[in-house]
Amino acid sequence: MTKPSNSAFVKFLRGHSSDEESQIIQTWIEDSPKNKQEFEKLKSIWTSYEDRTIDFQPDTSDAWSKIQTRIHSDSRFNISPWFYRVAAVLVLGLGITYLVVDRGSETLGEVSPSEPVELLAQNEVKEVNLPDGSIVSLNKGASISYGSDFGRDQRRIQLDGEAFFDIKRDERRPFIIETGATTTEVLGTSFSINPTEESVIVTVVSGRVSFESSGSEVILTKGEKGNYSSLTNSITESVNNDLNFLAWKTNLLQFEDAPFVTVKRDLEKYYGIEFAADQKPVRRLTASFDNQSLEEVIEVISVTLDIKIEQRANGKYIIL
Repeated sequence: MTKPSNSAFVKFLRGHSSDEESQIIQTWIEDSPKNKQEFEKLKSIWTSYEDRTIDFQPDTSDAWSKIQTRIHSDSRFNISPWFYRVAAVLVLGLGITYLVVDRGSETLGEVSPSEPVELLAQNEVKEVNLPDGSIVSLNKGASISYGSDFGRDQRRIQLDGEAFFDIKRDERRPFIIETGATTTEVLGTSFSINPTEESVIVTVVSGRVSFESSGSEVILTKGEKGNYSSLTNSITESVNNDLNFLAWKTNLLQFEDAPFVTVKRDLEKYYGIEFAADQKPVRRLTASFDNQSLEEVIEVISVTLDIKIEQRANGKYIIL
């Protein structure tokens, strides 16, 4: 089976994976003895470092020396290149990780800005300044990577997870983002990319974006979004009516005469909660919440819609 992404392993070992994501990892582990052996080695390294606090500042050289000594102490263990990438993220990835790997060999070279780099946001949203002056905001668990030739003739990166891009305009060097089966190409603009198991959604805030997959291409402009479906292997284009697609970055939730199904969807995504019932209040919501706590938001919604929302013992919320 296809090996899960680096960030998927990191999420799993940190205990942040969904049930579906965990099952994918477990299936891969059980697929072969070698997979199981590599994972157990990763788990061992993670267990040794998981008690580090968020303020811990690792000595990169010393940490890598210890990691490689531990790995190579077992002469029976055949190291794969991806192993180093995930191990580095686990040990050194407090906040955001600058991971440098020689992808053509099975040894880790010294840190050098000219070598391939992977950047990972783990427990919080992170802003990344790229060498060309572009800015990328990574949602929790998202990562980007780019090669040593970035900015030479073109600007090409790989994205795993959700991110917002503010690309510095350069008509000579297009900015290309590879996400799963899709490619997004721009000269200079701002937009978000949100990949899921079955889709990739590109939403444009400013400028013009080319979004394509398997020969199918759409040109998106401000206020439009493209939705790639892996089920149909096609891209559809539409107007973006989702006011909260960037709430993870702005911490701003807005509702304008919104039905409760929309309110429920956006609250679940932003706060990571779940409603237990499908009961839908008749009234619609017009309100704005700027970085407010879940308790404050629920109180306002309850009063406005004349409903009662309670949290049950299982953690889910129910409308009474």
